[in-house]
Amino acid sequence: KNWTAPEVISSLKRKRQKDGYEVCAGDLWPTYHAASGKVIATGKTFNFEGGTKENRRREKVSYAVMNPKDGAWGPLRFLDMPAKDHGGNVIMAANAGNTQRVDLPGGDILLPVRYMADAGKFNYTSIVVRCRFDGERLSYVEHGSELNIPQGRGLYEPSLVRHAGWYYLTLRADHSGYVARS
Repeated sequence: KNWTAPEVISSLKRKRQKDGYEVCAGDLWPTYHAASGKVIATGKTFNFEGGTKENRRREKVSYAVMNPKDGAWGPLRFLDMPAKDHGGNVIMAANAGNTQRVDLPGGDILLPVRYMADAGKFNYTSIVVRCRFDGERLSYVEHGSELNIPQGRGLYEPSLVRHAGWYYLTLRADHSGYVARS
């Protein structure tokens, strides 16, 4: 019915990096992680050369952790991804912007991620990454099938749900929506 006034999360404010880029978190999706009792907001980074020109090839999977006991947010962090996918393609501009994840009973996290597999094309491949969470940091464990279509921007903004023993992954494309099942 009622909301408090919005408050700035200082750790997620746009910040200038040593290389002249300004970086900020975006497209965040906060979800309670029952195994740790924390809220993890996953998303992506926006990267602005000289503070104004966006460079999408520098995107990263970003996240921040909030402790519900005191409402304090930790720093903006980045998920370390492998350099290459199963096919030997580069993993560039990986991000989890606008994605919904599934937390497994033991605490591992299935996080949908998209990335560019070719620096010369603005075409995304989507995967589901199994992550571990130690209460403060996410770490990459492995990922499954690499899903792509060669048209337009490929498959992006993947989101995951578990229902009746199945996992359903929705994927956005320029011309349609897709679903994959595991």
